[in-house]
Amino acid sequence: MRRYTTPTVTVTVEGVDLTTSTVLVTFQQRSNRLTVEGPSMALQDGDTVISVPLSQLQTGGFAEGSIEVQVNWLDGYGHRDATTVAAIQVERNLLAEVVDE
Repeated sequence: MRRYTTPTVTVTVEGVDLTTSTVLVTFQQRSNRLTVEGPSMALQDGDTVISVPLSQLQTGGFAEGSIEVQVNWLDGYGHRDATTVAAIQVERNLLAEVVDE
């Protein structure tokens, strides 16, 4: 992911159907945390593929380097579970500002 761009981050949760669950995807870098609730999801071969579109402002809020990402979910019975924490890289952008049309 590059700062101040509008990527869609894709996360796959293997072997679990989360399409009927409440899903939250959290990105964290030091004390900066962003949680997106209700992302787009699709079931593919028994895995849940989650798509999280981010804004320029959201990606610009992270510094260059590594950030952590984790998926938490709550099923219809009140059971909560989570993935392990994964790392993704944030790359710099020479135009470090939000660009409007």
